[in-house]
Amino acid sequence: MHEMSIAQSLIDIISEEMIKHNASVLKSVRLNIGQMSGIVLDA
Repeated sequence: MHEMSIAQSLIDIISEEMIKHNASVLKSVRLNIGQMSGIVLDA
């Protein structure tokens, strides 16, 4: 469930940034996840 909380945090951060920049459409998100991140990619 750790990955779910990370995903929710990303959504929250992106939403805040969109509000700051008066953006109404999000076309893509690009993440660079390193080996030491502790994230299980399949999850």
